[in-house]
Amino acid sequence: MMRFGISNRLWLATALVAVLPLIVLQQALTAYVGKVMHESIVDHLKLIARSKMAQIEELIGVQQKNIQILAQMRGTRNALKEIDPLFRKGTNAPAYRLARQRYLDMIDNIGNFESVHDVFLIDTSGEVLLTHMEEHDLGASLFSGPLSNTPLSKVVHEALYTLGTSFSDYAWYAPSAAEAAFIATPVMEGSHLLGVLVVQISQRSVNKLTGDYSGLGETGEIVIVERAGDDTVVVAPLRNVQAKPLQMKFSRNIDVPMHLALDGETGVGIRTDYRGKEVLAAWSYLPRAGWGIVVKIDTDEVFKPVRRMQQWSVGVLIALLALTGAVALWLGRSIALPVNVLTRVSGEIAAGNLDKRISYAGNDELGDLAGSFNRMADSLEQTQNALLDERQHLEDTVQQRTIELESTNVHLLQEIADHKVAKAEVLLAQTVYQSMTQGVMVTDSKRNIISVNPAFIKITGFGSAEVIGRKPGFNRSGYHDAAFYSEMWQAISEDGHWEGEIWDRRKDGESFPQWLAISVVRDEQGAVLHYIGVFSDITEQKKSQEKIHYQANYDELTHLPNRRLFYDRMEQDIRKAHRDSTQIALLFIDLDNFKEINDTLGHEQGDQLLRETAQRLRACVRETDTVARLGGDEFTVILPDVQTSSEVEGVAQKIIQSLILPFTLGDNKGYVSASVGITIYPLDGDNYKTLLKNADQAMYEAKRLGKNRFSYFTSAMQQASQERMLLSNELRMAVQQGQFEMYFQPVHDFSTGEVVKAEALIRWRHPQRGLVGPATFITLAEEVGLIGEIGEFAFASSVQQLQAWMEKVPYPMTVAINLSPRQISGQANFEGWIDTMRATGMATDLVTLEITEGSLLEENLSVQRKLRRLREAGFKIAIDDFGTGYSSLSYLKKFDIDFLKIDQSFIRDLATDPNDRALVEAIIVMAHKLGIEVIAEGCETAAQHNVLVQAGCDFIQGYFYARPMPSQDFIRYLGMPRRDI
Repeated sequence: MMRFGISNRLWLATALVAVLPLIVLQQALTAYVGKVMHESIVDHLKLIARSKMAQIEELIGVQQKNIQILAQMRGTRNALKEIDPLFRKGTNAPAYRLARQRYLDMIDNIGNFESVHDVFLIDTSGEVLLTHMEEHDLGASLFSGPLSNTPLSKVVHEALYTLGTSFSDYAWYAPSAAEAAFIATPVMEGSHLLGVLVVQISQRSVNKLTGDYSGLGETGEIVIVERAGDDTVVVAPLRNVQAKPLQMKFSRNIDVPMHLALDGETGVGIRTDYRGKEVLAAWSYLPRAGWGIVVKIDTDEVFKPVRRMQQWSVGVLIALLALTGAVALWLGRSIALPVNVLTRVSGEIAAGNLDKRISYAGNDELGDLAGSFNRMADSLEQTQNALLDERQHLEDTVQQRTIELESTNVHLLQEIADHKVAKAEVLLAQTVYQSMTQGVMVTDSKRNIISVNPAFIKITGFGSAEVIGRKPGFNRSGYHDAAFYSEMWQAISEDGHWEGEIWDRRKDGESFPQWLAISVVRDEQGAVLHYIGVFSDITEQKKSQEKIHYQANYDELTHLPNRRLFYDRMEQDIRKAHRDSTQIALLFIDLDNFKEINDTLGHEQGDQLLRETAQRLRACVRETDTVARLGGDEFTVILPDVQTSSEVEGVAQKIIQSLILPFTLGDNKGYVSASVGITIYPLDGDNYKTLLKNADQAMYEAKRLGKNRFSYFTSAMQQASQERMLLSNELRMAVQQGQFEMYFQPVHDFSTGEVVKAEALIRWRHPQRGLVGPATFITLAEEVGLIGEIGEFAFASSVQQLQAWMEKVPYPMTVAINLSPRQISGQANFEGWIDTMRATGMATDLVTLEITEGSLLEENLSVQRKLRRLREAGFKIAIDDFGTGYSSLSYLKKFDIDFLKIDQSFIRDLATDPNDRALVEAIIVMAHKLGIEVIAEGCETAAQHNVLVQAGCDFIQGYFYARPMPSQDFIRYLGMPRRDI
């Protein structure tokens, strides 16, 4: 063990007392200064990043505002109308040049266009009528030809399609031979689209912002990027890399700050940049331009002052430590030197060097100790010499006897060790052989079985006595031919090993799969001694694999191919059809009225109907055709190699006829029909996604035409689908931005002529289309799940307006609000409606909820429970469009109905058609017998009005009195004198 002397202890004590506090102080000071500098630089980077973002936002925002103002000016509209015909006569014609210059002078007098490279006027067909720079794009068509795939073409197309301002990414623009971005906005005259106004933003303006590295040191850099497909592309020149903008692309797989910025994140931290260097970076996202911005400095530069301070403080610390250590070491040695001399000599004597003596002659306590020690050493030396003589004699005797026994002992020990090792190895091998879960068979060199283990007996059922002496092929299954076994033994002979799957037979005759490995055992000369076969029973593993495959590819309910296997087979058939130049028909089948059966009879009967549907569909097609279930009540049929349309139509008609037959569902009969959409490869699409989408559209067209029929896909359906999708997106925006208004149509009490009710009718104030009626969007709102939010708005607005009327009208007013069936069957907050009425202090019977006959016929218990809850809460219930629906009068007994509204289709010819008059009179008499009041809607003429009054109609509503009107007009209408009838 290493000694820790007096001098070392003295040195260490001095170091701990004097130097350790200095080290702690140095570390704390360095950490604090580093933290302060890091926070300062981070704040500086954030400030620069925010400044650059604000400058870019201002650059884009100013131009976007300028172009929007310019597009709304009469001068721009006049210029488009004036230049369009002049352009056809040539851009060098004096009239064109004069009109062009007049418009450009107008632009120069408004706005700030310093960052604009060019200005364009473009007609609705995409033809460039005017440019400021008059580059090669003047007169070009943006929707065909070389400029059809440019950023200018894309931004114009988007502006024409959305009727809104659009902004393009930066990209190479050949006519300007430079990178460019474009802002486009439509030029409208009322609701008429005249063309598009476009400005081209100069790349120099962006470069000027990113090229200012003030405050960023020697390695600081500003990086602006945008998405380009799956890559990230640099928009502005970089400081550290000599490459043009838009030519540097980076994969999205690289974890760098620019990708965090493009993902919409804002942050700051130490990261690795695109060069692989560690940097301190601040990043953020510019939503207006779709850019990410990163401001960064290499950490080598950022922390250079901190490192210099650390190096200086460490140097000072080392100097102090050296000085203190030197003083402590000198003092320790001066004290410890005499002690070390005494210790060294004593150690040598203890080691047997008895002739050593201490020569220290100091006149102190250590000198006395040295004299005593020398006298003791003399006595020890004499005694040791006598003992050495006696010891030598004994050692000679023992050495002779040891030599004789040593040889015998070594040989005996080696034999015992070898025997124990051999016995342990044999026991281990036997234990492993008997305990293995894998079957083992051992043969001699002539392939006669000489041994099998217990696992072999358990797996095959053959006992040891039944197999020993036989050849290994005694239990072959017959699954493999002679060639298989020939190749197997050839591989064993050549390679000494074979492994693979093989089927054998158990004793009970059952065939089973196994994984078999056969190895050859040879002697030292290479001659075969044994063949060893080791196998595992993989029956359960094979079953699991087959089950997993089936579950992944087949529908559990109908056992038809599922969506995954359908896609796979569709792709295979498309590849074959492409190779053989043949056609494929895809039939998309949706069951009509399945939901009613599922809700009425229960899901168990619904599942039974789907299973029988699958059986009927399989019976309608060939073995080579594919029938699949995509989910719910949607099925598909793939008909490969079809020759004629009649062949496809025959299958479609066969399916329709098969599914219209009744289904036996327990004790009930179920009736459905099928709507079938048909697409043809390659006419309607060259991939399964397009074909399936188009077939789905064709199926909806079949439903629209009356169901129980088939329909081929047409391009008009595609256009209608796109228009529907556009309207759906606009409808979502309308809900978010509150673009809806409530109009009110008066309902008159015929006996007094007074307005006692108002029907609330919703309108959509569309930014481009103007006022849109509910017939255009309510059905779509139900389909896309927005009817709940629209219904909540209609209820809240109508109740609020009713409360305002109560303060201005001297008699009670009521309001009627339409309820969609989807609201009733969905998640409408009817309890919230009840709470709203309580909060206003108004009675709930001042609100009438108008529902359709179909809602009352709904067998869904939840729907019936909701309607009863509304009625119990006091709301009035009216049946809207009475006589046009199911007209099953039983619901009039089950539900407490307050009003019947006769549909205007009966009112339209009331004065001239005796049948309509008879029906209206019958409805009024029946309703009055049941204690129900009647409202006639759609009354437009005095003749219709007189017939209704004579028939005893209670309330009348229609254009004869007034059209639907805004709330303020309705208030004025209440104060107007009633017309004399």
